Amino acid sequence: MAFTSDWVAYDIYTNPRWFPLVKREVMEDRCFTSAIVEGNPSFRTSTDGKTVIVSCRQEDGKVEDKTIQVH
Repeated sequence: MAFTSDWVAYDIYTNPRWFPLVKREVMEDRCFTSAIVEGNPSFRTSTDGKTVIVSCRQEDGKVEDKTIQVH
């Protein structure tokens, strides 16, 4: 992750289980917010492990969720 006063950038990678040294970038994106606080952004995986949910707190205080497929 990278931080500035206006946004937080993040990259999401996946690794094959059979060869974990290899990584593939799935997504590169930003949370457009100046509210850089603990837990912003937050990342969690779905129970099946096939998606990552990224939550970004917006400047108006609302939380926006993005769902990224990783499999």
